[in-house]
Amino acid sequence: MDRKRIKHLDPKWIKKIEAITYNEPIDPGTQSYNLTALLIAYSGLSLIDLGKHNVLKIHRTEKGRALVGIRVKTRMPYKIPITKDIDKVLKQLKPYRLPWEAYVDDEGNCKMNHRRIVYQHYDRFLKNLSEKIGLDEPLKVHTLRGVFGTA
Repeated sequence: MDRKRIKHLDPKWIKKIEAITYNEPIDPGTQSYNLTALLIAYSGLSLIDLGKHNVLKIHRTEKGRALVGIRVKTRMPYKIPITKDIDKVLKQLKPYRLPWEAYVDDEGNCKMNHRRIVYQHYDRFLKNLSEKIGLDEPLKVHTLRGVFGTA
């Protein structure tokens, strides 16, 4: 089976996700998944990092507010400034929270069965989202993360 993969996602697709997230009436479950897709695109956080219970805790740094933590896979620290786009997503996401319960503990250990279920559901959501915004190829988390480095 030949699967197309997007190498680079044009920011216009993010605008389409924003439009359906902020301008169309959708159920709270879908809303939290859409907001999570935008958060990944704006912050570059990975799905496994979004499995931590404190990933959305905002810290005050010398340069302003930021998401601060340690990457689960690499154990490297990160500091992501709160941009206006991230701030908007976090404010919208607050009543919903992330659409899954935490599956990574404070030491970076992962509940593998729970993680697998989250990944499968999110992959299916991204496939449906791709179709909804008119994207021919299936959207992947890694592709969304790539927008962060290019936007």
